[in-house]
Amino acid sequence: MKKLFAVLFGITIATVLSGCGERTQIKLPFGLSKVHCVEMYRYTVPADAEKKIAEEPEDIESIYSLFANQRVKVKTAEDDDTVGGETVSFRFHLMDDTDYEISYHYGGRRNGSLRLLTEEKEFTASVDVGACWDDCDCEASEAEESELPGLQSAKLSDEDESMIDGTELKTGVYTAEGFTSTLNRG
Repeated sequence: MKKLFAVLFGITIATVLSGCGERTQIKLPFGLSKVHCVEMYRYTVPADAEKKIAEEPEDIESIYSLFANQRVKVKTAEDDDTVGGETVSFRFHLMDDTDYEISYHYGGRRNGSLRLLTEEKEFTASVDVGACWDDCDCEASEAEESELPGLQSAKLSDEDESMIDGTELKTGVYTAEGFTSTLNRG
């Protein structure tokens, strides 16, 4: 009996220490009633992105429910799955004229990477968020790379360039006061 107790106790401790404490629940900072519409983007290569706009209440509710109170695991280096795969991104347009962005990347492994772009948080999700693209009956259209959540490009006007005269800018990602922008010189 003592051996059985020891085995059960060991299994219980192993279960508790195996990462159960790393799980967290997504809490969106807005309610369903605050969402005006949701833009969804799907791509493997950003240049080939497609876009759907969900404006019907049942479509918005379906997308919102994928994330609200979803149980996820905080992403670690071992969970990195950034090579290849498909990305489905979401931009929630809220009634107060603000946006909230989420990106889901699935690289072929069991779990996908879920990034709350607005809050700069990253998780591992076991739910197939990408399946909502096929579930949404909205019409798909081509999307520009500059529209993609997290990949917006900034082009400098002649006026902007004169403001930074004498400063050499190179193609890349620039961050200033919490704003990240990609500079594409063409």
